[in-house]
Amino acid sequence: MGASPAGGKRANRLWRNLALLLVVFAAVIAPWLIRNYRTFHQFVFIRDNFGMELHLANNEHSQGLWTRSEHPGNDPQQMATFRDMGELPYMRAEHGDALDVMKRVKAVMDPKGILNPGKIYGP
Repeated sequence: MGASPAGGKRANRLWRNLALLLVVFAAVIAPWLIRNYRTFHQFVFIRDNFGMELHLANNEHSQGLWTRSEHPGNDPQQMATFRDMGELPYMRAEHGDALDVMKRVKAVMDPKGILNPGKIYGP
């Protein structure tokens, strides 16, 4: 029994759509990749400030509610530190205890260390 012509057309359409999706994805993400490389002088695929935000909301000064009082956008002293250090070093420094929390969560969720070994914070 051979493959039906309709099945072949469906597979071809699927591959065409997948290729189109990849081209659109590349076209959308490319400007950010170029911007990040020019800004940080290193390859940064997609950066985020999750660690910093987690730390700001869960530190010794936190009252249990998320506030933006320590955020560089609202604190001139933090903004000066941000400018002096640069964005990536500042984000790494502000991860603070949040990185330890992420490590503990990963240890519970992945005790054998088989998911994304060596990513984010090393083995």
